[in-house]
Parts: sequence; structure tokens; C-alpha cells
Amino acid sequence: MKSYDIFLEAINPKDLHVNRFADRRLNYAMHYHPQFELMYCSDGELKLHLDKYTHVIKAGFFAVIAPLAVHSFSCDSKCSCTYIHIPETIYLQ
Repeated sequence: MKSYDIFLEAINPKDLHVNRFADRRLNYAMHYHPQFELMYCSDGELKLHLDKYTHVIKAGFFAVIAPLAVHSFSCDSKCSCTYIHIPETIYLQ
């Protein structure tokens, strides 16, 4: 992996950014952002690639990703997940 393969995900720093994907395969590129990220898997299995490690997040479990941590995620079969980016204005208070 080269440094230009990793991108800074642009998220409004004042918004509580919530997104969901359902019943689909996914391969999200390596990225980072200044927000905490909570990722909850509601169905299937999500592979969280964090630094040099891959963690399998099964249905009913969640992961907490620290600000500026380089990460990506993927699922080989259909999965459903919700993720929330928590802005610095909340976690720095």
C-alpha cells in the first residue's frame, strides 16, 4: 500500500454523520478522518481492516475506530451495518 492509496474522508466537522448500508457487498477503500467512528453490524459479517490487522465484526457487535486511524471495511457476502461519525466538538467537551 502506498500513501496515495489512502484518502482523507471529508465530513462536516460539526455534523453527527450517520450512514447505513443494507444487504450488499462492500469494499470501502483505506481512509481516515478526525472523527470517532462507531460501526454496528446488524446482519452478516463485516471485515474491519485497521492498521495491519483485520477484525471480523459479527452481527450484534460494534467497533470503535479512533480519530485519524487508517482503516477500511469490506464484506464478502451481503451484510447490513450502520456507522456514525462523532464530531470533535462532542468528544472534546
